[in-house]
Amino acid sequence: MPLAPIDDNGTQSYFEDTGAPVGSTDYTTLVLIHGALIHGASFKALFPYASQHNVRLVTLNMRDYPGSTPFTDAELAAMRGPDRNGQRTQLHKRGFEIAAFVIWFIRKESIPPLRLDGEKTSGGISVLGWSWGNTMSLSFVARATELSKQDQEFLEAYMRALVIYEPAPHSSISADSYFDEIHNPIRKQTLPREQQAAAFALWVSGYYAHSPTLLDAFASLTREEVDAGLATERIQNPLPPQIPTLQRLSAEEIAATSAYHVWARSQVLYQPDFIDMELFRENTRAALQDGSVWPRMQVCLIWGDMTLGEIIYTSWDIARHARTAWPEGGRHIHTVRLEGGNHFPHVDLPEQTMRVLAENI
Repeated sequence: MPLAPIDDNGTQSYFEDTGAPVGSTDYTTLVLIHGALIHGASFKALFPYASQHNVRLVTLNMRDYPGSTPFTDAELAAMRGPDRNGQRTQLHKRGFEIAAFVIWFIRKESIPPLRLDGEKTSGGISVLGWSWGNTMSLSFVARATELSKQDQEFLEAYMRALVIYEPAPHSSISADSYFDEIHNPIRKQTLPREQQAAAFALWVSGYYAHSPTLLDAFASLTREEVDAGLATERIQNPLPPQIPTLQRLSAEEIAATSAYHVWARSQVLYQPDFIDMELFRENTRAALQDGSVWPRMQVCLIWGDMTLGEIIYTSWDIARHARTAWPEGGRHIHTVRLEGGNHFPHVDLPEQTMRVLAENI
């Protein structure tokens, strides 16, 4: 079992690695951070397509997820408690843990550093967060200014891109959030608990036919125009390619990629019933609006145009701020529409998704 040490207290992170593309000395490494409930194994459909793009893929399981060290009782109490500083400390710790993993992996594997040769860029390491996982990757970048000078300078030689992939509302910049405004079976209190998981699977992995006007204009639209163009119900009676991902997978495939037991223990603590959502927005702003550390690092926002509404809304919120209300020195954000993608394009469209990732890291 591949494990990485991430602190001096025995804490470890489980990861999986495609290895360096055969014969390559200038490949790019992409660290993939999973979303809620669905862990790093869900990215394995990308593995067969990585080497043809000169990319090395590394999946990283966050704390409490299979293979990685569970949270301590004290950490869970701090996350659950009402003290914002205690919550903030825990969120920041996740960012430092990713930084420790990235530094350890670079040194252990001697990955190629970032090289800029005219218009050609090679080597380096990129970090991708998917769905809720963006809160973790954004915390990593937000902590850049708090790392030691030695670690900042070490990572400067490698940091190539941050990929914001299918961001959940936790990653919004605006306080005006869809958390309480659109249907989400996990947050819909009228559903019996035993029905929530099944409803969530259909909702989160369904396909949605949003307005072409919304999809084509995107960041230039107003909030009202976005609202008008969003499909809030998934496509009913879909053809096979648009059957919800988690409905189409076998029980064995779902078991191999899911960790539903983590929800009640720790994942629920990242929901607005427990943590102050402003802490996530602080993280997003710190990561994206201050480019003083790792200024060469690109930021790419990738969203599927058949994903669920709150992902579209969060992507729009980030892109709109970057376009209209961005501070001087903020990181440039390149926005990419993944055509035909729902919230699981790395599962349903792995070859296309790998190509899009390779083109934008």
